Amino acid sequence: MKIRKNTLESPYIRQGSFPGLERMRALMKLLEDPQDRIKTVQIAGTNGKGSTAAMIASLLKEAGYKTGLYTSPGVFSFNERICLNGEPINADEFERTASKVEKAAAKLPELGYEYPSEFEFVTAAAFLWFYESGCSVAVIEAGMGGRLDATNIIRSPEVSVICAIGLDHTKELGGSIPMIAFEKAGIIKGGRAVSYGHLREADDVIASRCEETGARLRIPDFDALKPLDYSVCGQRFLYKDMELFIPLCGKYQLNNAAVAVETACALRESGFDITDGAIRLGLEKTVWRARFEMISRAPLIVLDGSHNPHGVSALAETLSKTAPKWIFVFGVLADKDYTEMLSLVAPLTYKMYTASPDSRRALPSVRLKEMAEEMGIAAFDGESVDGAVRAALVEQLASRLPVCIFGSLYMAAEASEAVCKYIKTVSTKTDVRTCAESCANIFDKSEESGGNNL
Repeated sequence: MKIRKNTLESPYIRQGSFPGLERMRALMKLLEDPQDRIKTVQIAGTNGKGSTAAMIASLLKEAGYKTGLYTSPGVFSFNERICLNGEPINADEFERTASKVEKAAAKLPELGYEYPSEFEFVTAAAFLWFYESGCSVAVIEAGMGGRLDATNIIRSPEVSVICAIGLDHTKELGGSIPMIAFEKAGIIKGGRAVSYGHLREADDVIASRCEETGARLRIPDFDALKPLDYSVCGQRFLYKDMELFIPLCGKYQLNNAAVAVETACALRESGFDITDGAIRLGLEKTVWRARFEMISRAPLIVLDGSHNPHGVSALAETLSKTAPKWIFVFGVLADKDYTEMLSLVAPLTYKMYTASPDSRRALPSVRLKEMAEEMGIAAFDGESVDGAVRAALVEQLASRLPVCIFGSLYMAAEASEAVCKYIKTVSTKTDVRTCAESCANIFDKSEESGGNNL
């Protein structure tokens, strides 16, 4: 078992996406169905599901529960997909757990099934590790869709959560909001459900699924959200007279926080002891990397993983409230609606440097540059993520404009490392998180002295 470029390599793993649950059920049965031995909160949606999952996991931890969190993809390391009380599974534990899953996967052909996909394999490992670690409750983010997603082997989640729905993965999930909502709502299996509730055509589908399964549905009241203070460090706000703070930027994150609060209320109804204090502290301590993350304060450099029009629309709205013009580093996968994404950021663009994310599905940076130029954007081919970031930082020194790096979570780690590398006073051996935190102080000193470190 090897991890190479954030990808698992094993003779018992097939690369690619293969919808359907029969193979996954067979694999989990060989592992004695650990997913049925732990309590779970299951989350699906097009955008915001990772942020919402992180908030819910954080407030459960602050309520005293040993809390698992399963998300994808891993942004800065493969192991961060599987966390317990905020800490990623360590290498030894992952290898031990993966070895058990490999032994089970090796038996699948005898039962008439092919080997699992990487996502199925890692999902199985997550459930197994959570169970063996004595996890009280695990927050599980679906990968793509919901109804046929590998995570949907959960029989009866404590709460099923549907986040914001938009058009993404239309080839696999369908080309309309109702079709996509139908796939997402497939995680609802009775009990309690929370829905973002923002599109009538999606809401009707979700409500119908709740009625069909007997699930009690909660929908956040976004009219009860009252912003108080906003900065690039986070937001203070009221929700139903509860004063709260999240260290995440973007108006959409207030909506996600409301979904997390409603999920906490639904968990209370099912017997969980979650105080208002645990909700406040949990939201305040939420950590979610590469989602409008400020990796430098002066100059302002923002790293964001938005990778579809719905997400980029929210990103552009937040950026416009911070500065009128930005230098962009943009890289995207070829199966995304990058034309619409370009149109959303075009009014904010001073210059754009295109990059190719480290993925077999990446759109060539030169093609993205050509598309941007056709829209009247001043675009330059940075080729690699490293090259695009360096060119953007050089331009920043001349223009003094802020920088935003976005388009794909698959380039977040390399982009963050590149920012650190081209600030010479930071060692390239420094941990990415430490380096990102150090950037603010380094840039502050650079501005005060009038010099630069490139």
